[in-house]
Amino acid sequence: MRALWLLLALLLVAACEVAPAQSSPTVSERVNIGPDTQRELEAVLQKKSDAIRRQDLSGFQATIDLTRAAFRRCWLEAFDEFSRGSIPFGTLGTKIVKLEPYLDGYVRAYVVDDSTSVSRRYFRRSGGSWVLTEPRDEELGGERGKTVDGLELSYWGIDEDIVGLLADEAIATRTFLTQQLRTAAQTSFAVRFYPTRESAQQQVGCRTAGSHLVNDPRDPFLRIFIVALAPSLQQVSDDTRALVRHEGLHWVQDQFIPGISARMDWWLTEGWPDYVANAPRPGTGQLICSGRTPALADLRRGAPQDDPNSPPELASQYYSYAHSMVEYLYAHFGADAYWSFMTAFKATTNPEVVYPQVVKQTADAYYADWLAWAKKKYC
Repeated sequence: MRALWLLLALLLVAACEVAPAQSSPTVSERVNIGPDTQRELEAVLQKKSDAIRRQDLSGFQATIDLTRAAFRRCWLEAFDEFSRGSIPFGTLGTKIVKLEPYLDGYVRAYVVDDSTSVSRRYFRRSGGSWVLTEPRDEELGGERGKTVDGLELSYWGIDEDIVGLLADEAIATRTFLTQQLRTAAQTSFAVRFYPTRESAQQQVGCRTAGSHLVNDPRDPFLRIFIVALAPSLQQVSDDTRALVRHEGLHWVQDQFIPGISARMDWWLTEGWPDYVANAPRPGTGQLICSGRTPALADLRRGAPQDDPNSPPELASQYYSYAHSMVEYLYAHFGADAYWSFMTAFKATTNPEVVYPQVVKQTADAYYADWLAWAKKKYC
């Protein structure tokens, strides 16, 4: 499974002591949206944000629903990640721009992540207090599907109100991907949007935003685990657009040479869709200038996936490096060089053959020239 921001194996619960989870209630307390609801929910978000900044675990746990296993795991992981100087996207948002009810027991709040992104988050009352939560699987309205302009979509009933804009984005992605094809498409793709971390299944890493199975026509779905909206609330955010395109560009790779990602260097496999999809990587400069750039051998393999001591944010950092390496490839050798790499790796996985054939220098020389270029650009 490939993933943006992505490619993570089972991630362990954050390294902090977690209060024992309560048993999940059969029915959430009935809630109503009143004149003070937005203020009350923003206060919960502010308390959560402040607790994360102070690394106050008990205060933080008081703001999230500890009965939702996957949800709890991901928020505790975000809390732990902040202690290492990384800020997971959307973790500290406190401003709400819209409220609406969901079923009898939830309020859906549209929370501002940053100037370009708004997330749909859920609250319920527990013991008389509001907590950030997500509906249980049986409360998601069931998995649904529809075909729009020949493109198959899968989603859950909870997102029925936004399925139109999700379909618009899927169709726009298909148009974008068609423009990237170098050969006629041999298989089709479909898109599945997951509404909650629990629906995405607990084995999906918390930083895994999307995935696409390699060259498997029996399962054509691009899987999207995180959906955010633009500030207009009428289309998906720029981040989500880049995510859907990224996963679709893996499909483009398979159309050119089926299964080629199993043979290419990791930075080429993941850096190309990240760069072509225009995924935002605002932290690249800081990473490059920190002097902790991974060795070429590591960037050829990708971030460690089986090391419990490897922090979850490391995978995202590797994507920033890979993105930059492909940007350099395009700037100095042209877009065709990427496709030449794919063709060369089909014939052999030996970098001593592939790199001189495509860029007329060794892999080590390419890495050194890229890093010098990146430092000049950012530092």
